[in-house]
Amino acid sequence: MMCMFPSRIAQTLTILLSSLSSSRYQVGGSSMSPTLVSGQHVLAGPLRASQDQFGRGEIVVIRHPVQQHRMYVKRIIG
Repeated sequence: MMCMFPSRIAQTLTILLSSLSSSRYQVGGSSMSPTLVSGQHVLAGPLRASQDQFGRGEIVVIRHPVQQHRMYVKRIIG
């Protein structure tokens, strides 16, 4: 019988819960370099801009205003 350590169980639960409440997005292009590179994947959870304040340097995933199926991974600069 295999003994699982509490930290291993916590890691597994964290991965499972984050995968249920977040979505995976792929970075396209070099605008996020050197923080993120083209082809890299990021996990992002749903937030409402009216409820949360974003700070300079934070990374957000936004929906294109016209082409609703397109998502952009961007950094807040101002």
